[in-house]
Amino acid sequence: MSTLPSLKDLTYEQKYEAFKKVQAETNIPGVRLELVTEKYYDDAIIFMRDNFVLKEPICTALDLKWSDMLEAIWREACKESLSLMFVDDKTNEFIAMRSTKIAYKDENLDESMLQMLSLNDAEESTQQNGDETTQSTSDNPYKDEPLDIMSMLPSQELKYAFEFTKQYDDKANFFDHFGVTEAFHFYGLAVSENYKRKGYAEKIVRASISMIRHLGLDPVYIKGEASSNYSRRIYDKIGMEELCDQKYRSWTAYDGTQPIQNTGVHESVTVYGYRVKQNGGD
Repeated sequence: MSTLPSLKDLTYEQKYEAFKKVQAETNIPGVRLELVTEKYYDDAIIFMRDNFVLKEPICTALDLKWSDMLEAIWREACKESLSLMFVDDKTNEFIAMRSTKIAYKDENLDESMLQMLSLNDAEESTQQNGDETTQSTSDNPYKDEPLDIMSMLPSQELKYAFEFTKQYDDKANFFDHFGVTEAFHFYGLAVSENYKRKGYAEKIVRASISMIRHLGLDPVYIKGEASSNYSRRIYDKIGMEELCDQKYRSWTAYDGTQPIQNTGVHESVTVYGYRVKQNGGD
């Protein structure tokens, strides 16, 4: 078993080796497990947009629109080479995807959003100027300004979504609860409409846990949010620990309103934590 000083030191080769092990363990007739690599980025982002982001209870309630900034967030997650997907062997259609990234205690939501705003501005500048040069995220236009993310967000809906997310993240207090400074973050779970209610969501979550286990790190933790009844059932079945539960409809925003109302049967976001056991038990 290897021990690394930080998850950020994981190489692509180590991630790919762990993926190949879980791929060999996965036996679903007519379905193959794939690691989301560069050749899949564009299609994977579209898949998550159509089957996860825009169908999220908070997004439907706020009528949150897809944007370049949201695309930048998902592209950065894909680049970590930790996300898995099921693909139909015959049609090559995406069946399900589990997006995974690394989260750090010292990288709070304000700083993460600041980075995405910088990436988005750099992308727009490149398009306008026809310049092929990419801008470093550490060299961003906001670095010397007071950190006021709410005023920077381009829409009221994004401000509500950001504040809601920040509040439940703070309440969960994941890193202090487990006494760690980094963890794998289950960032999004999507299943194509044509393949729902066939167990693919749970299978790809378990495959993702197995891939993390095959990295050989101990201790190692997973942070995840269940934003629907469906993902909550999966996390509960696996045995993840519930850290906090934040209701949608009774939540009050900074302006005194309760903007998250039309969430259907889904009542709350639940934040979970989980220690991956090296003996293979989930």
